[in-house]
Amino acid sequence: MVTTEAFFQILIAVEILVTADGSRLQRAQQALIALRKIDGTEFSGAGAIVLWECISSAAESITSGYVDDQELDIFIRAVWQLFEACCVRPNVQ
Repeated sequence: MVTTEAFFQILIAVEILVTADGSRLQRAQQALIALRKIDGTEFSGAGAIVLWECISSAAESITSGYVDDQELDIFIRAVWQLFEACCVRPNVQ
C-alpha cells in the first residue's frame, strides 16, 4: 500500500497519459513531472517495485526525448499497471 499522496501522483500521471494534448512522448514527459514527486522506496511487494523500476529506468530517456517506441510502451504500461496495483479493492465474499 502506498501513501495517499503517492497514489494521487500516480492518478495524475494516468490522467495526463489519457487526456493531455501532444504526442505520446510529450504526455509521458508530463506524466513524469507527477511521478518524480514519489519516493520509490515506499513501494512494497515485488510487483510494485518492478513496475517502479521500469518507470525509473525509462525516465532519463523520456526526459531527453531520445526514447524508442518499445521503451515508451513499457513506461506507459508500467504506469497503468502501477495505478491498478495501488487501487484498493473491496473484499468481496
